[in-house]
Amino acid sequence: MAQAERDKRDPLKQRLKEIERIVAVGLTAMFTAQAATSMTIDKATDLWLTTKAKDVKAKSSLRKHKSVVKRIRGWAEVHNIQTVAELTRIRLDEWRGEWGPDAVAPYSKMKGWSLRKFQGYLIAFLDYMVDTGCLEKTPVASWKGIPVDCEPPPASDSRAVQRPAQRSRTLLRLRTWLCLREGSRVPRAVSPAALGRPADPRRPRLAPERSHKRPLESIISPLEAK
Repeated sequence: MAQAERDKRDPLKQRLKEIERIVAVGLTAMFTAQAATSMTIDKATDLWLTTKAKDVKAKSSLRKHKSVVKRIRGWAEVHNIQTVAELTRIRLDEWRGEWGPDAVAPYSKMKGWSLRKFQGYLIAFLDYMVDTGCLEKTPVASWKGIPVDCEPPPASDSRAVQRPAQRSRTLLRLRTWLCLREGSRVPRAVSPAALGRPADPRRPRLAPERSHKRPLESIISPLEAK
């Protein structure tokens, strides 16, 4: 106990203890960084999916993330890339050059908007690896957006299908626009059935006046037939 009290008052021994503490912290940080950079692709993608499962709300978005992970793992397995540290700019540029509708590998076969969206998801994954310390910086910081010449894919949900009432209102607006264009008077009253509502017996229906310049039925009838 007396020796311990004397060591506390010895400046040389106190300095040696401080040096030992600094070396221990440095070694711990070095081993932690090495463990992060040596993280496997499978573990890194699993960690990314776990984080996204807490962030995203829609199940469709989570399915897209899983599809991206499947492409990354397929490409890494074929090219023998096992750790995150091996995701270099050269390798990613080579993979990006293979993307397209005519690609042989399934993980590179993409076209149109799918190709652009996949690049966005891949950049998000690499940014996450930077945040976790697995990468010092993102290797694709200078990548530009991929131009897409085609139109965006049509929506597949029920809202994209035009209901009968909405279709009637569209035809009504078209009829009104044609009346204004031909110099006719705009109809003052519209059939409730055209607006998707039941007819009111107390309200008389007024027929719109037509212009003698051009028959509107020749334009509207084919549209209503469709």
